[in-house]
Amino acid sequence: MATPTSSNSLTLPTARIKQAQKLLFLINGVLLTFIGTVAALSDFIAYQTGNGPLGAKLFNAPYAVSFFELHGLTAFFGILLLTMARRTLTPNWHLAAAAFHLFLAAGIMIFWQGAVAWGVATAEAVTAVLHAAFAAAHCLLYVRVSRSAVIR
Repeated sequence: MATPTSSNSLTLPTARIKQAQKLLFLINGVLLTFIGTVAALSDFIAYQTGNGPLGAKLFNAPYAVSFFELHGLTAFFGILLLTMARRTLTPNWHLAAAAFHLFLAAGIMIFWQGAVAWGVATAEAVTAVLHAAFAAAHCLLYVRVSRSAVIR
């Protein structure tokens, strides 16, 4: 019986890599779904009643729809990632997830003055760092999985 060589171990993603992929999509999906849903509900309540963290800013404000849509789409993307965590993943799903996180982090940075003006800079900074961390993790796994697919 032949023993695996280092070149053979690179030909297919190892079980650990597959587990890492599934775990990343699972954690990512749960967080995006939970936080997106809670934030969208908070936006709705703020718009309707003026209550909540941004209640004074979003109460009857026509721009509240953009907050609600952003957070709703975040929850939707989280559900998509949870669905993908149960399937065989292709490397391109990592690119899609990384692009999503980079887009949201870029939005926070572009509109940073709004976060400062509204007093939510700390929460937005933490959110941007988490988006960047998830984007980096997806990019790393994309490279690892793509590299092993090319070697085959």
